[in-house]
Amino acid sequence: MAKLKSENLELEFKLLECHKYDLMEYDFVCTLTWKGIPVLNDKAFKRSTSYWKKGSDGGLIGEEMDSFSLITELEDAVKTKEMRIWESWPDPDMCVAVYPNRCFPDLITLDQEYHTIIFSPDVYQFRDMDCYSGYEGVSFVMTPTEETLNQFIGDLKKELLEIEKGIKD
Repeated sequence: MAKLKSENLELEFKLLECHKYDLMEYDFVCTLTWKGIPVLNDKAFKRSTSYWKKGSDGGLIGEEMDSFSLITELEDAVKTKEMRIWESWPDPDMCVAVYPNRCFPDLITLDQEYHTIIFSPDVYQFRDMDCYSGYEGVSFVMTPTEETLNQFIGDLKKELLEIEKGIKD
């Protein structure tokens, strides 16, 4: 599992499965923790089916079709120093916005060492929601160093290679 850390806040991406249908499908869970403790309350989230139960312990469920493009978006943001936004596809379960060399809340160019990351799950993840709402709800802001972000990208790549080895048809 790849973890992006900033102080005591940690965003963990864990790839669960990779299926090969007409397109590749990657299932994953994202968990936000503070000092290792999940900050999201499971009682607020859908946990009624086996699919939603994959997110237990404060995790958020997502899937990506065709490719796991979060890696590309993060790499491009670091390389070009331009803001990038990734959203899971085809369902907009969550998005990650990257603001290179900027710190929240002003997002003005500051220090080349830091990048603001805004992680936003859609409220469809929440109990009793039956449609997507354009990322209405809670968002999390982190400001990791470029070195930390590059480590996270490398860890995601390793995890992706491992999960692709066990592709299920």
